[in-house]
Amino acid sequence: MAERVLRIGIVCHGPQLLHWQAECVRELQRVTGVELTLVLETRPPSRGNTSILYRWWLQRPSRTSALRMEDGAAVLEGLHRIKATDRSEADLLQELEPYRLDILLQFTAGELPAPLLQLPRSGVWRIHHGDTTGQVQGVPGLWEAFHDSRSTVAKLVRLTEAGGSVLRSGRFPTFLGSIDATAGGVLLCCSLWPAQVCRALLAGDADAAAGADAGPIARANRQPGNVEMLRVLLKQGAGKRLAKASAESTSEEWNIGVLPHPVGTLLKDEPSLNVRWLPPPAAGQYRSTPFGLVDQGRLNVLYEKFDLKMGKGLIGRLRPKKDNNLKRSRTVLESDGSLSYPFIVEQGGAILAVPEQVSTGRVDLYLLDEDRSSLTFVSTLLQEGLYSPTLFEHDGRWWLFGTLAPLEDAMLCAYHADRLEGPYTAHLLNPIKVDLASSRPAGTPFRYEGQLWRPARDGSISPGGRIALNHVTELSPTRFHEEPVKYIEPLKGPWSHGLRTLSKVGDITLVDGMRSPTGKTKRKAGNKASKKRGTKSVRDHQ
Repeated sequence: MAERVLRIGIVCHGPQLLHWQAECVRELQRVTGVELTLVLETRPPSRGNTSILYRWWLQRPSRTSALRMEDGAAVLEGLHRIKATDRSEADLLQELEPYRLDILLQFTAGELPAPLLQLPRSGVWRIHHGDTTGQVQGVPGLWEAFHDSRSTVAKLVRLTEAGGSVLRSGRFPTFLGSIDATAGGVLLCCSLWPAQVCRALLAGDADAAAGADAGPIARANRQPGNVEMLRVLLKQGAGKRLAKASAESTSEEWNIGVLPHPVGTLLKDEPSLNVRWLPPPAAGQYRSTPFGLVDQGRLNVLYEKFDLKMGKGLIGRLRPKKDNNLKRSRTVLESDGSLSYPFIVEQGGAILAVPEQVSTGRVDLYLLDEDRSSLTFVSTLLQEGLYSPTLFEHDGRWWLFGTLAPLEDAMLCAYHADRLEGPYTAHLLNPIKVDLASSRPAGTPFRYEGQLWRPARDGSISPGGRIALNHVTELSPTRFHEEPVKYIEPLKGPWSHGLRTLSKVGDITLVDGMRSPTGKTKRKAGNKASKKRGTKSVRDHQ
């Protein structure tokens, strides 16, 4: 039986392509079973009323590489060219029919004739961005910056006469200090989507090109006038200054809490949220991303121990007691770079940990020794610097989830293996999800009433975020689907300004929480030492 081939045509204005569009074509060329067949050239749009300031901004030498023009001759070489402007609609359809197209990928903003939308077997696909504007050309993130929106939405849409259906979608962070950073991240991620859907189709997923009904889609492309563009640039400058000030200041403190209930109870309508917070950490430090185990009746917690003076995180260990007394914390792992998120896996009686260590560009597996005082390197699981690496077993396979820079709060990737030790293979659809509100792992996946659930950070709200509980309905080497069902807000109490971890430990749940910095946190270490000399407290040992 002959293997299936997808025949694809490209709709563009000519041999010049934007870099992200050329990358999109190159991604398609890498897919076994995809055959690029033709180029359909349409008339370029008139410049219209585009403002002078906007035109200047688009042509800056410093603009993001995604929006730079490049000669598309190399990626489109050998494809038959058809000029749509030279033919009537009937003649155009007649000339295209023999190519038996499966897909037309449209890089232009103009509308194609309705019969042409029905010609390819799997439709005409186009990238749109913006929640309601339906922008096709232009710059993703520009209008979002104008409206102070924390997220930017993009979609791969299959066009129909009535509107369209969404084949892929993503919610990206809007970098208010850099429209270029937003646009670059959005467009280069979107350039992967057509190839992803093609892989799914070739793997036998007949529904991959159907998508979810998007309803009517606005096609207009309103570009900013001079006054609007000036306002955007002023906002961008203010955003840069704010980001710099935030990076140079102590803007948050984190601590660990114990919720005396199984993590699954959070899915109930009115769960108990009476968390017991640990005593505050010492000034100049914070605790976050806790994971735990019970050993001989004692709760052991591994966590990120961040030291502001050192400017990096270590992996520490605590043993909280019911009376909230704490012995001195112990550092169990230290590195030249920052460490965080020490995800714990129990396997064959051994306690293993997979910490976040993005500075190494790897995901490493460590063994926690018997007295729970140090972590020893075992092996490298993946040559990728994953954020929030999360390792779990599902349906007889081991899965490693995490996010990747530069979209570490939004772009979720998955890897799978037959054995915990690997080797790990990238999921067919990586990145499997792009959503600022529900992608980045935020603790231990768990089962509730037989169903798999995955906590994820919601970075679309400020200041410290909340957690989405995703119901995973499909997870295999070729498919993935989950839906955020419930959001857990920051828990009440002194650490109620943020939440980013839910960690299952038997019948209890470890959490973390954020508060605004106190005066003590802002003191220099020398002042703290002189004022506190001779005084001992629980906090002095944390």
